Amino acid sequence: MSPKRKKGSSRHRRKRNSVERLVPKRWGRSAAGRIGTAAVLGALGTLVRKHPLIAIELAGAGLKKAGKVGVAEIKETLIAADGKDLPS
Repeated sequence: MSPKRKKGSSRHRRKRNSVERLVPKRWGRSAAGRIGTAAVLGALGTLVRKHPLIAIELAGAGLKKAGKVGVAEIKETLIAADGKDLPS
């Protein structure tokens, strides 16, 4: 005979997706952090659902900027290391 479960047990809870699991680990250390993170994620969700083309343009612009910064950092490291041993 199996033990009886309390009402509200985990059996009836829905599974959280990966973003919902990630939020408390990274940004949910305080109540203000959780509130702010929920607001940002809600705004991003609305943007993606209602304006997907704008969301894609924003993501592309972010990737472009990240690429430029990465290339600049590599170039700076190589120029600084010219004639010197690379740090290990």
